Formats: sequence, structure tokens, C-alpha cells
Amino acid sequence: MREKLQNRLDSHKRQSMMLELYRQNQQKKLGLAQERKSKFETVDSRVILYRFLGHLEIHDGHVWKLSTSCWICDKWQYTCLITNPLTAHSNFRQSNSFDSHYIHKKISDWNKPSKLHELSNTETPIITGSFCKWKCQKMIKIEKFYDCLLKNRLPNERIYVKEEGNDLMTKISKILNTEIYTMFRNQKCFASERKPTIMSKIMEKKSEEKRNKEKSAEIMMKFLLRQKFAKNPVYSIDMMNPTSKKHCKMLKCIKKTRFFNILFKTGAKQNAIIYRSRRYGGIFTNEIEKLMKRDSPHFVIPMKDIVQDHQGLLEGYKQKNLTNQELSQYFVYATFMPPGDTKIIINYDGIENKESHNLLESIIPVRKRDLVLHKKMIKKKLVVRQFQKHLSVFKDWMPDTQYSLRLSLDNDLKYSKLRRFITSRSEFNEIYSILLDNLPRLKEIFTYCIGVSSYPYISWLEFYRLCEQLHIPDRGTCSKATIDNTFITTNFEQVELEDNPDKSLCRYEFYEILIRLSYAKYIKSNTDRTLSEAFGRMLSDNVFKYSDFAIEGQQWREDYLWTVQLDDLYQANLEHIRRIFKLIKHEKFPYCTLSSLTDFCHKLDLSLSKRKIDLSFSLCKMTVVNEMEESAKLEQLLFPEFLEFIARLGQQVFEKNETMKLYDKVFKILQKMFLIIEEEAIDPYREGSNGIEEEEETDEEEYSA
Repeated sequence: MREKLQNRLDSHKRQSMMLELYRQNQQKKLGLAQERKSKFETVDSRVILYRFLGHLEIHDGHVWKLSTSCWICDKWQYTCLITNPLTAHSNFRQSNSFDSHYIHKKISDWNKPSKLHELSNTETPIITGSFCKWKCQKMIKIEKFYDCLLKNRLPNERIYVKEEGNDLMTKISKILNTEIYTMFRNQKCFASERKPTIMSKIMEKKSEEKRNKEKSAEIMMKFLLRQKFAKNPVYSIDMMNPTSKKHCKMLKCIKKTRFFNILFKTGAKQNAIIYRSRRYGGIFTNEIEKLMKRDSPHFVIPMKDIVQDHQGLLEGYKQKNLTNQELSQYFVYATFMPPGDTKIIINYDGIENKESHNLLESIIPVRKRDLVLHKKMIKKKLVVRQFQKHLSVFKDWMPDTQYSLRLSLDNDLKYSKLRRFITSRSEFNEIYSILLDNLPRLKEIFTYCIGVSSYPYISWLEFYRLCEQLHIPDRGTCSKATIDNTFITTNFEQVELEDNPDKSLCRYEFYEILIRLSYAKYIKSNTDRTLSEAFGRMLSDNVFKYSDFAIEGQQWREDYLWTVQLDDLYQANLEHIRRIFKLIKHEKFPYCTLSSLTDFCHKLDLSLSKRKIDLSFSLCKMTVVNEMEESAKLEQLLFPEFLEFIARLGQQVFEKNETMKLYDKVFKILQKMFLIIEEEAIDPYREGSNGIEEEEETDEEEYSA
């Protein structure tokens, strides 16, 4: 019987121990869940963009900053610090070894070495501290501070630059995405674990919080997309309704310690003072206080009521026995500081010097009153967008450079017979220099001639017609027979080239025949003595003088094609243009040929002859450096060239309509092209903008602090 009772007692003890272990295990699980929950909830989920508008005296006040605290909701206090490096050393508390090490580490962690090196070479005092996350900033001279205060009162227009806004938008988006990832990282870790029954409700709550935060992040991104980032976002104070008090009441408020704090002062002179006013920002020195008449609802000193110019202010200081030199020794730093214990470091002898840190410690009071919201009228201004080729659809079209022209000329002279025709080396060098200097225009004339002839070469009949247009034939030494014999001599090949047909001129032969004709026209007639002089006269008196019929290439692109309007039109229809190009191009290679483009133009029913199609094809081609070895490229059109080909077609189709703009011509060609794929051309300026962001004055109301 006793044994049975002992067994029951042991069994009861074991059950009690198991139950206690189970309870402890359950409490540990619950405690871990609550710990994770509290840890997650401590992560600050706020992402706040802020800036200080209407405060030119604040360093980078107009620049957007990202933070997890709001300077308006957290009652940040406007603070103005004035110091004199010559007399303020005795009033600072020199930092001890522990403080110096702590300060130096904070400065090194939060500032780039290049910036620290730059600040070490300046004579301006450097200020940093916990209020600005230990980022070093320069103080400004008191004269510049006055200028900023005066400019704060002037009406300014808000200027919006699209490119700068997009760059800033991208930068802030990256920062915002990083912050959001940090917020949701713990939730992603939880999602990968198994969900016990006791954790199900907690995980469901966290999922709901995640969805809410993702929704908040989406709202923030939409705000960023709508926000226009200003280059100089300064607003007028004159249009505000002032809510100021009288000067006597304001001075009474100033004298109360709960509204401002004097860190230190020696005697009657205040060497380094921090004032914090609940109604205004930056009352400094007794002289300025006496001149104050009313405060501003936007935390800006109404300098218009104090002085009219700098001279008046300096005269006021002279009455107090302060010279201009003494006045220039004062430096100012103004900003909004978060309330609480704040460490302020001012350095006069180089920020990298540990022993020169001057430490100020103060408790920033909480701002008692809310900021006075003021109504502002947004003034918008016409901002002309500038064309940037590297950002446009024409970025892959490569224009000629000095290097590419020289390389193409060297390749052409490899096949030319000019070295045998010109025996003097110095004379050949002179001819080479003349050719290189005038090569862009000569190449344009050749490009036009092959376009109206048998592309990609110039036939005999077309060349003689060109000579007549240039007034080269005469009744003396340069007759039609002379031109015929010169053509045959130039076209003769010592080594047969498969890609150079007979009775036609390629590019290097075109240069050579002009030089030979200058010899026949001016050397044989004893007009000039040297071939270089004769060739120069041929170019100036004949070729360039009477070649207005030859359509310009690069100049036409820069004046008419490479514009904001045409770029917007191509960008809006780029997807459909690529579909058209895929229908025309080679099946295996990314180019289309002249024959396929000719057939395509006939399908469009543009009423263009083959000669005009060939001319459009020739004008839009990029330079082939070595035509003899890469002659196949002469009949291949890449996509960047196809974009210009569309514009050249519009120029040829509507050639007689001189009043019609190139934009409208290209749009009509696109409309006809898109009929094949059953799409409509998009006009980005349907409502009328002409490539300019037209912004008129609006009555839209915005409120800011």
C-alpha cells in the first residue's frame, strides 16, 4: 500500500514538472513573439521629405532632405548663432580627450575625406554637431547673412527644370526604396519561418501593417512624381498677411528665458549667442533689437524695416564704435534645430585638428507655437527645353569628326593616282591640307550627286551636268573634250576593283577629278603657277560658289531635325516605327536595303520617283570610312539612319509647300506608314506646346511653413 502511494506521488510530481516545463516553454515562445513584435514596432516607419523654403540664410535650405522626423510636427526651433573668432576663444569650453575622440569619430563617419580636406583649407569657421547629424558646414559672414535676409523679402519666380527634376527624382527614389527595404526586412524574415498557431494572429497583423506601409510608400512615390523640384524655390513675403505684434511686446517676449537662451556672454559684448524665439528667427545683438519694429510670420527678420542698404547698417554700427573691419569679423549660422540636448562644435583652426574643437552644449527648447502658415501664389514661367542629343532618339547617329574625316581621306588616297600625278611632295602635302579643310562640304556635294545619279556612284552624264552647274567648262583649256578625257583618265584603274564600276566615279575619284580639272583650267591657261593655288581657286570660284543646289547634311540636321519637337514626335511613336522597320529590314541582319525601301515607298503611294527616294537614302547615310573595302554598307540602312530617312522623305514629298514645318511633314509621313500596321500616329503637341513647357500664372493655393 505504501509503495502504491509512493508511486502515485512520484507520478504526480512528474506530471507537475512536465506541466511546469510546458508552461515555461509556452511563456518563452510568447515572450519571443512579443520581443519580435516590439522590435519590429520600434522601427520608425516614417519617411519624410522636408526643406526650408524662404530661408536663403540656411545652408542648402531649399534642397530636399530625407528623414524619419518632421521638423514641423516635432517643434524644431529656429536658431541663430553669431560668433567672433578673435574674441570668442575664452568663452568656449575646450573639449577634453574623451570629447575630442568622440567628436573626431563622429565627424569622420559622417563626412567624406575630400570634403574634410576642402574645409581644412578655408578661413571660415566650421560648425557641426548633433543637430545636423555631424555634417560639417561653413558659417557665413554677417554681410552675406544680411543679403540673404533682404533677398527673402523679394518676390521670386519658381523655375522648374525638367532634367534636374528627373535626376533628383531618381536619387530620392533610390534612397526611399532603401528605407522601405529596411522597414520590411524583418517582415520578410518572419514570412520565411513556419507559423505556429500562437503566432498566426501576430503574423496576420504584421502582414496587414506591411500592406498599409506599402500603400503609404506608394502614396509617397505618387507625391514625388507630382512634385516639381525647384531650382531656386524662394517665395515672396510681401504677399503674405502679417500677424506681427508691436515692438514693445516683442521685446518683452525676448527677455523671457523660456523663449530664448543665451549660452554665454562677457560684459556688454555678446561674442557668441544663440537666440531662440517662438515668434521669429534670428534676433541678434542689442543694436538689431532696438531697430526691430515688427516680426514676420515666416520666421524671417524684416530687414526692410531695419535698413535700406548695407551703408545704413554700417553707420548704425559706427555709432556703437564698431568699424567695418570689426563688423566683417562676425560670422553667422542659422538653421532649425530639433529640441533636446544639443552639442555644437565650432572650429576656427581646421576641422581635422582635434585640439581646436570648441564645444557648446545647450538644451534646445520646444517651440511653443505652431508655425504660421502663409498663402503663396505659384508663379510659373516659360522654360525652354534644350535639345540634348545623347538623350534623344538620334543619339546613335554618329556625325563626322575631324578624326573620321582624316581617316576616310587617308583610305581614299590609297586607291587614288594623285601620288603619281603630283610629283612634288610639298605640293602633295598642300593639296592634302586643302582637301582635309574642305572635306565636309566636298563630301556633301558628292553625297547629293550620287543621290540624283546612279547611287552610290556618279555617272558620266551626271558629272558633266554637275560641271556645267559649277561653271567649270570654258572655251579655252577646259572644254567638254578635256572633261571627257579627264574623266577617262581618272576612271582608269591600274588594279581592277570589283566594287568600282566603269564609267562611274566613286568618292576618291571625285576628289581626284576635281584636282585634275583645276590643273587643266588654271595651270594650262597660265592663271596659276602651282597646283595647290589652282585647286584652291577651283574650290572658291567654282565648286563652293555655285553649289547652292546641293542639300546640306549636318547643318540641316542641327537646324531642323535635331530639335526638341522632332525628338518628342519620334519618342511618342518609337514603338510603331520599330514595327515598321522590322517589316522592311533583312530577316537576319539589323538593316534594310535600298531596294526594300524603294518597294516600301511605292506601297505607301507617296508619288515619289526613284531618284528622290535614292536622294533621301543618300542624305541620311552615315559616313563609310573605307568605301572600297566596305562597299556593302553603302546600300544598308540602320535604324538611326531610318529615322532621318523618314524626315528626308517628308522633305521630298512636301518640297513645294515651303510654309509647312518639318514637324508636320514627318507627322504626315508617319500617318501613312502606320496605315500598314493599322495604327495611328501620336501627336505629342496636339494641344499646342511647340516644345516649350508653357506655364501661366495660376491661382492654385499652397500652404507651407
